[in-house]
Amino acid sequence: MRVNTSLSRTTAIILSTLMAASFCSATAVLAAEPAELVRQIETKLSSVQRQTVTSPGQAEKDVLAAQDLIGQLALAAPNHEKLAGLQTRFDDLKQKLEKRLGRPVGGSAAPAAPPVVATEPQAASPDLPSVVVSQLKKIDAALTAADTALGKKQLQSANRKMEEAKKLMTEVQTRYGSKIPADNAQMKAAVQRLDAIAAKVSEANALAATAAAAEAAMEQQRQTQSKEWIARLAPFFDYKNDLYLRMGSEFNNASAEEQEKTRQGYAKANELLASFKQTAFPSGKTQELVWLEQRLTAYLTIYNEQEARSRQEESCRAWVDALRPYVDVGAGSPKYLVVGCTANEGEITQRSALLEEAKTLWADYQKAQFPNGKSPELLSLEERMQQCLAEMPESLRQSRALVSADIDKEFTRVLNYLTTDTGWQADPTKMPNIVMERDVAPLREALKRYAGIAGADAAKLATLRDTLAKIEKQDQANRAIRAERTYLKPDQYEGDDTDALRRKVEAIVKEKDQGKVLRVTLPDETWKEESVVEWTDTTHTALRYRNTRSMTAHAAAKGSDGNVYLHAVHLAADRQSDGSWGPLYGHVMWSDWMAEKNVEEEPPAP
Repeated sequence: MRVNTSLSRTTAIILSTLMAASFCSATAVLAAEPAELVRQIETKLSSVQRQTVTSPGQAEKDVLAAQDLIGQLALAAPNHEKLAGLQTRFDDLKQKLEKRLGRPVGGSAAPAAPPVVATEPQAASPDLPSVVVSQLKKIDAALTAADTALGKKQLQSANRKMEEAKKLMTEVQTRYGSKIPADNAQMKAAVQRLDAIAAKVSEANALAATAAAAEAAMEQQRQTQSKEWIARLAPFFDYKNDLYLRMGSEFNNASAEEQEKTRQGYAKANELLASFKQTAFPSGKTQELVWLEQRLTAYLTIYNEQEARSRQEESCRAWVDALRPYVDVGAGSPKYLVVGCTANEGEITQRSALLEEAKTLWADYQKAQFPNGKSPELLSLEERMQQCLAEMPESLRQSRALVSADIDKEFTRVLNYLTTDTGWQADPTKMPNIVMERDVAPLREALKRYAGIAGADAAKLATLRDTLAKIEKQDQANRAIRAERTYLKPDQYEGDDTDALRRKVEAIVKEKDQGKVLRVTLPDETWKEESVVEWTDTTHTALRYRNTRSMTAHAAAKGSDGNVYLHAVHLAADRQSDGSWGPLYGHVMWSDWMAEKNVEEEPPAP
């Protein structure tokens, strides 16, 4: 009978736990170990005991939480040595709280079956011995307690009180049966009430047993179905299995045969996961299966994204190879489109021919279809090609002017560019124009060529020399103004690796110019991360997966020439196979002259 009572109590706890789901998180059911559950239950019951009088509302929440935890403990360890004691303490505290609240805990539970109304105490019959009358009162009290426990879904308490009442009735009938008249009304009423309450308790036990059996069947189905899928998914993470899924450096460092097996494994994993997601799990999944599903989903998400990028890269490869010679200076191609002036007539002719050739290629490119989309590399080349095609005609026009009779107009154009007010005279946040050496060098070359022409106009030659001198002087003046208005961007980054980043920036700047670094700032709030699939070399024979994070830093440094420069420094790090970030690397992207007094100053607000 003890076993049945324990099972009934466990079933009741499970049913109560399900009714209290709005107060508790379902995800915690299988998460805690029995020892941890016991600790949590004892904490909640202690809180109930303290809060019942002073804060019954909080005590009610703790009772519902303790009820859920006891249900979890009953599922996890039905034979736990502390379960019975905790249940008894819980029943007692809950009963006291309900007296304090004047209502059942939870307030929204479905109304229990109407209790069997106790018979009005009748006057002691002269036909019954006083000891029998006393026992009948005890029986009536036990039956009332059993009926109350049923109303509170406390099946274990109801069974205990029912057994108490039966034992007392058996004792009365055995020891005093001969002294009790057969038609005694008080005895008949007691027996009838005992039978009625016993029927209610029996019905409750049957319902609890049915629920327990259903729960056990669901758990068995859950375990069986989950084990079947675990057996099908686990090989993808068993390195001894041909279906083993490699990632990152493990894939890159594998042999060609192992890489091919991995690709086949990913293909099968995609098929199996699709089937898995269409499978119904009416009884739920075990935590082990949930974790395995999450892990496989993460692997396939990364792999599928990388494969999509790889297909995109491969489909764009022909056009990348076609456009690169014209716009990528690093390709070392003689077809590179130079956007800039030159006074060399042969160079002008060659550039003009390359421009027409590039236009023809561009027309074909615009007709091409890209079903997998355009790769980032192709989009970058496309942008540069568009820029070259838009700017090169003007640079060629300027170059032709340098070798024609209109040479003075080109000198004047450059000088006017430098003297144009960009708004910098009224707005201290704006900068005047400057020219690069690539812009001035063709002017010097044209001036030299014109001076060497026999019979050159002396007045025109003097004017050209004067204009060139003005260009150089105005450029220096504009640069000095820009230096006065150049500041480091303020710090924004607050990561734990701040000191290491500053040290790396100093090392990069000193490697470029053996000067003194005066100040370093980290203007980016966070790292920028990217994940790419790229070729390992220019032969395009092997791919690798690279995860990189980067940011831009600013450094003010006094160069070996005595001037102070603002350097923009690119910082980056690659993710390693163990998930950590590798060593920092980087380079100086550009440098601007700045006033030394601005090094410690913040830039003015726009």
